[in-house]
Amino acid sequence: MMAELEALRQAGIDVFSVAVSDRADEGQTRDISSWPQLRNINYFLSPAVTDLTSLTEPLAAQVRVIVRSVGKAEACKSWSFNFDAEYLMFFR
Repeated sequence: MMAELEALRQAGIDVFSVAVSDRADEGQTRDISSWPQLRNINYFLSPAVTDLTSLTEPLAAQVRVIVRSVGKAEACKSWSFNFDAEYLMFFR
């Protein structure tokens, strides 16, 4: 998976990671995300699916930053999700 992530980064794609488990490895979740790899900026931790709503606004805020930086709302058309074990990768 790390080779694929590096290819995404080289292509200029921003990767946000969300770990959903009280057993999630914060280091691995951070490593999946794009730079600057800061908690609640590029990666997010949720102990359970029921707690995901608390991450909605911080994640949406970061998505808005990306959309503004590309200067056009059409950028949102290519958002997608990829599930891998306990990790959710959200990328454009």
